[in-house]
Amino acid sequence: MCAHRDWFHHYSPLSSPMDVVLGNDSAIQTTGVGRISVRMHAEGKSLPAVLQDILHVPELHSNLLSVSHFAKCGSEMCFVGEGCSILDQRKIVACEGDLRGNLYVMRITTLPISESAHIAVLDSFPAKGEDPPEAMLIADNLGSKASIDIWHQRLGHLNADNVIHMARKGLACGMVIIGNTSPSSHICEPCIKGKQMRAEIRKETDTRADLILGCIFSDVCILFSSQSCQGFLYFITWIDDKSRKVFVSVMKEKSEVAQHLRTFVACVELETGQKLKVLRSDGGGEYTTGEVQSFLKEKGIKHKLTTADTPQHNGVAERMNRTLVKRVRTMLIKAELPDTYWWDALWYATLLHNVSPTRSLSDGTPEESWSGNKPDISRLHVFGCKAFVHIPDKLRGKLLVKSLVCTFISYAQQRKAYHLVHQPSKCFIDSRDVIFDKGGTSTSYERLSSTLTTLPLLS
Repeated sequence: MCAHRDWFHHYSPLSSPMDVVLGNDSAIQTTGVGRISVRMHAEGKSLPAVLQDILHVPELHSNLLSVSHFAKCGSEMCFVGEGCSILDQRKIVACEGDLRGNLYVMRITTLPISESAHIAVLDSFPAKGEDPPEAMLIADNLGSKASIDIWHQRLGHLNADNVIHMARKGLACGMVIIGNTSPSSHICEPCIKGKQMRAEIRKETDTRADLILGCIFSDVCILFSSQSCQGFLYFITWIDDKSRKVFVSVMKEKSEVAQHLRTFVACVELETGQKLKVLRSDGGGEYTTGEVQSFLKEKGIKHKLTTADTPQHNGVAERMNRTLVKRVRTMLIKAELPDTYWWDALWYATLLHNVSPTRSLSDGTPEESWSGNKPDISRLHVFGCKAFVHIPDKLRGKLLVKSLVCTFISYAQQRKAYHLVHQPSKCFIDSRDVIFDKGGTSTSYERLSSTLTTLPLLS
């Protein structure tokens, strides 16, 4: 705090005076804030410096320095006997003083305003009406002086905020910033060319469809390099925006998208009584063929495509594919089944997703949001668990075993039955598509022979 208005080489009056409470509980007023150019004496040297954020208190009888404010700004005060030292942020002694009576008097002399122009200013000051910030001491060690833009280039186009931080905290010697400490308004073209990044794409959207089939997200994915047991290579996901219920279709060729789109739209529109309004997909060729476009125009369905090389714009479908693939991989590992069973695992993973809570819905499951009915999961079984199939008497000899140990992989899609696979270690009774009803009675067998043979694993 200082009482001499003529010592300030930068001064901002306060819109309303602030009270400063003295030791005897009396109060005097602060009318402005600014900075004073000084010379600080230490170890036989005299260095120019700037005392920043000085409060102008006209009724003050002595100039005062606040120890707590110096400490908050990274400086240190060292008191030894009758001596006192101020250490700057680099731990260098910036000023020394002596004990006189009950106060320490620092060896500081003020500079006329005409001699203070070369002092570097490394911080902004409050505008009229703002509260003064914490005090800071910055010493000029007669280093290299340059504008913030020049330092930005000297430091390899370092971010301007980091340049200011270096100077403010004294992280390097010989660095003095002159002029405005705010980065210039001009654009640094080399920075744009060398550092430009794409704008962040939000992972969540503020808008959601209000009705079932208001918007369907779709994507084509290839899961494994090998075909499924049924000969499929690709699958399509259809995700309803409102309910987040998922439907999957499988294909042998990508050219089958139009056929599956027709089937899907007819099925869901008949089931819900609603009309599909918007289909959102990537710009892949399977969605932009003439057959698909003609069907969408015929049905009055609006087709929204993502920007090229920006799959994040179709993030609902992309994240759903990733979620399903993780489940499929985990389920196949647990069941110890080869990749060729990916379609069975995918179909079951989709069923499980639709009856499970999801972050996209605050309360409920996709199935409940879609149909209004709570799903019944009492008959769910662990994918890959053991199932014992009873072999009818007419298909086995009297001394042969009555049960066939199989692995549960899903439910039959068009009947009330389990879908099982038989996988013995060495040899097995050849059984394709062993479908077993949920009540315990065999409903159908494609083939079940009593002949033991060493055939490859079949579904």
